Amino acid sequence: SGDTDVTLVWNVRVRYGAGMTPGTDLYLSGTTAGGLVDAASTGGTGPIGYVVDATRVELHRSGY
Repeated sequence: SGDTDVTLVWNVRVRYGAGMTPGTDLYLSGTTAGGLVDAASTGGTGPIGYVVDATRVELHRSGY
């Protein structure tokens, strides 16, 4: 049941959204699968990346 394909990436910068605030820590979303949020949530309590500039994020390896 459900999709079993998974892609994991880390130590990479990707274009993600617009109008973001540079330096903001990013966490896994607790409500949107694969989504990122700017505050700890049920998806993750430790940051997995940060906002580089208005349109790019850098993702680290998760500690989970």
